Amino acid sequence: TEMIVHQVLSESQSEWQRKNGDFIFKALIDHSPIDADMMERIQKLPFLMKGPYQIILLKPTSEVHHQLSLQLENMLYRKASLFGQTDLHEYYIFLCGNQTQIMPQLQKLQQKFQLSIGVGPIVHELEQLPFAYASTKTALVYSASNRITCFQDIEIHTVFKNKSTIAVEKFVTKLAQLSDKLLQTLEVFFDCNLQLNACANTMQIHRHTLKYRLNQITE
Repeated sequence: TEMIVHQVLSESQSEWQRKNGDFIFKALIDHSPIDADMMERIQKLPFLMKGPYQIILLKPTSEVHHQLSLQLENMLYRKASLFGQTDLHEYYIFLCGNQTQIMPQLQKLQQKFQLSIGVGPIVHELEQLPFAYASTKTALVYSASNRITCFQDIEIHTVFKNKSTIAVEKFVTKLAQLSDKLLQTLEVFFDCNLQLNACANTMQIHRHTLKYRLNQITE
């Protein structure tokens, strides 16, 4: 009887933790205020929620929901993370802290279940999570069942959206960090239709110098 009661209590506690995690995640990506009630919920998590933060979305191409949930639970056991479903056909992983070791595990998971996986940008404040989630959704749209798509790899596509979007503003902020020399190089490179030799001749610099500058811009 004691064993049965203990099992029921453990399952009840696990279910409450799962629902609490779902509530916190959905509230944070929905611009909900981080008030005293929210902080109390966050403090009841089994780990310390601290940045940096990253969101990953997974979309199965077939009916594998129960097996996938078990695999995610095993993969994220004792990690500073939340996971669950945002809707019937989409799973989320919310990582806290630096957890780069999870990428190889995601690749194995993808090969096993044929998943579309979108990886969002790393953010450092809870208030940035709505942007992080929207960016992860964009990455998921461009994902396929045979590869993991990171937001930074398709970020350029967001430039063609409405100019007032947060993604565009952040992209422009990145460009503003380039020096005048690198900005000029980028403009001439586009004027020359991405032709290295034509760009180098126009700027009267060596081709290797141009490639070095373009690598700086890429970084």
